[in-house]
Amino acid sequence: MPTKAAFEQTDLFGQPIPHPEEAPQAPLQALRVTPAHTGRKLSPAQQSFNKLLSRIHNVTVMLQALDERVHKFQGPHQQAMAALRSQADGQLKAMLLLLHGHLQTRHVSKAQRRDLSQMVADLLLQTEHLQDPELLALFDLYYSKKEQAQWAQDEAEDIQALRDLVQATFAADEQPDLPDDPDALMALLMQRIALNKGPGEGQAQPTRRKRRKNTRQQQAAEQAEQELLDAKTTLRTLYRQLASALHPDRESDPEERTRKTELMSQANAAYERQDLATLLKLQLQTTALDAEAISRMADEKLHSMGTLLKQQLATLEAELQQSELRASHALGFQVSAKHADHVIERELQTQQDELRHHLKLLQADLDRLRDPAEIKDWIKTQRRMAKQQAALEEWIDMGPW
Repeated sequence: MPTKAAFEQTDLFGQPIPHPEEAPQAPLQALRVTPAHTGRKLSPAQQSFNKLLSRIHNVTVMLQALDERVHKFQGPHQQAMAALRSQADGQLKAMLLLLHGHLQTRHVSKAQRRDLSQMVADLLLQTEHLQDPELLALFDLYYSKKEQAQWAQDEAEDIQALRDLVQATFAADEQPDLPDDPDALMALLMQRIALNKGPGEGQAQPTRRKRRKNTRQQQAAEQAEQELLDAKTTLRTLYRQLASALHPDRESDPEERTRKTELMSQANAAYERQDLATLLKLQLQTTALDAEAISRMADEKLHSMGTLLKQQLATLEAELQQSELRASHALGFQVSAKHADHVIERELQTQQDELRHHLKLLQADLDRLRDPAEIKDWIKTQRRMAKQQAALEEWIDMGPW
């Protein structure tokens, strides 16, 4: 016989959904209108209002869950990767010093010496971030001052180009203080791309429309403008009701005055950012507003409230997209708010396993390089692998099509 767990449902993150009697009711969800409140079938305006509340609640939960997941995994993963990278850096340095040491002996041929010199030069480029005195000394041996100066100039130009690209995502009158770190600039660029939409994106570009259609468009625009004005009037009314109920100067009890001061601060911030959902939640905490009161509102007022909720939902969805980009940058793979813990753990474990495998290969190379008798075979192996890699890259560039 199936157990209770067999019928247990999970949410977007793979977590069990509590049974109705166990599920805590979110404040915003408490405003949903049901037929029990109206005594009849819900009107389209009431149904739309309920759907918007649910979507805002869901996106808010996803935002919070994503932030919690990043906070949970980022620190331990970065610590593990930093320790592994430190080992890899140590092995790479040891390999460079061994290769350079072999170049100072006579047991390698002229052709092998040329190959080893190129290997050292290539590997040195992977150690620039270390700023190690011994490796910096090797840089001066294998690269001229002119070459190093050119690299520094190229890097500065690349960073400036990236800064210019990020700057272009801001308005002309904005002068942000941009970071110099390329990774930070790239993360900021992804955030700005997610936040900014191109001119006219998502808007119809009518061409050769009939006059009748243009007239309908104009009427629709006028109606939308009126709905926005009505929505702002509703928002202002809700805010004034809250301000009247929460005014701390009218409260004689010190503890209650402190509580109302905090709530009033939240109401001021919510009104400034046109956050109807927060104002509704505050009203739910401080006044008699509830689902039954919502059900008695005229459809016109619910419709105007819906206009504000749609705007807030769009803002939250854009914020969720930005949070996913930030999480992807922090964790090193494309993160979705719908990812469950085990998905993130698997991806992070894959990153660590790949680095551990790289460490094993480095260690195997080091073991061979410490034996002078192995150096010639090792050079042949590296030469063969380089040819195979070049052939693969050429095939990819040509494409099988």
